[in-house]
Amino acid sequence: MFGFNVNKLKPNLKMAVHRIGIVKNKKANAGIAVRREIATLLADGKEEKARIRVEGIIRDDFTVEGYEILELLCELVAERANLVKTERECPYDMREAVCTLIWAANRTEIPELAEVKKQLIKKYGQDFAAAATRNVDGCVNERVIQKLSVQPPSAYLVVNYMKEIAKQFKVDWEPDEQAVVDPLAPIPAPTGASVVSAGASGPSFAALYATAPPPPPKIVPTVPMTTDIPSDSAAFRVRPPSASSRYFSPPPAPAAPSAAPPAYHESQQHQSQYTPTKQHDSSYHNQPHHHHHQQQSSPYVPPHAAATYNNSTQAPVTYAAAPVAPASASTSSAAGDSNIPDFDELTARFERLRKRQDQDSTSFTF
Repeated sequence: MFGFNVNKLKPNLKMAVHRIGIVKNKKANAGIAVRREIATLLADGKEEKARIRVEGIIRDDFTVEGYEILELLCELVAERANLVKTERECPYDMREAVCTLIWAANRTEIPELAEVKKQLIKKYGQDFAAAATRNVDGCVNERVIQKLSVQPPSAYLVVNYMKEIAKQFKVDWEPDEQAVVDPLAPIPAPTGASVVSAGASGPSFAALYATAPPPPPKIVPTVPMTTDIPSDSAAFRVRPPSASSRYFSPPPAPAAPSAAPPAYHESQQHQSQYTPTKQHDSSYHNQPHHHHHQQQSSPYVPPHAAATYNNSTQAPVTYAAAPVAPASASTSSAAGDSNIPDFDELTARFERLRKRQDQDSTSFTF
């Protein structure tokens, strides 16, 4: 049911022959009108446009010639359809005809050839069709390949077509032999030399272009490169970015000098060596929730700041920005000042302050 059916192959071959005849007549009638138009273009001096139209005429002639060859091959396979049905392999004398029909099925405007290709693939398999599509061992007719190819015609053929059209319609036209450099190469792209100036306004306006001054040359502005920044600046001595990075990273900013007094730094150093352990009282668990939360969220108070707050409650202590001095001078001045308490005294004051706070907090117990 789904295999090769000779009753579908023969009718499609005959319909393809009939369709090829219709296409041939259609292109022949259209070619007469196009040739008359090409003769008019040559008479008006529009040679470049005439060359483009001539390429279309040549393409139609090639297509009709290739269709005529396919018409002969279709008639041959239709007459030998019973041989194709009985033989398991493709006969040697029909190999070129079968391969050419398979190759040309997708390159023509004949829809019946597509059904012919399907029946031949069902008969001989996909490998046979793939070899025919790639033209393995030259199994496809060379003349059909040439006529149905998409390559443009040569310059020699275009010029001779134009000569014959000018002669047929009695147009006085002679080609420029110097324009054709290689007769076997395609016609080069048009340069617009045959385009008339001010074609919409008329020839009287076209004379104005000859007396008009030429347009000024196009000037591209350039931005000068300035190097005002010295190259030996330390701020710009940065490492160039690697291949993975996209942007430069700015140089690190210098660290600002500390404005705290030397005594604060000493207390921080002593505190890092020894930090008194806070003994939690059991009374903390008897406090209300809001009071207990406030005790936990209270910020840390340095020891020297707490002692200073207890000694002088009338006015807040403000630290002035001290000038930066060497470390030896700061140590000697701090040691010689008798007003600054030592670490043991600060620890004792802190313990007394903690006990006082604990006593005050016990008054809120329930």
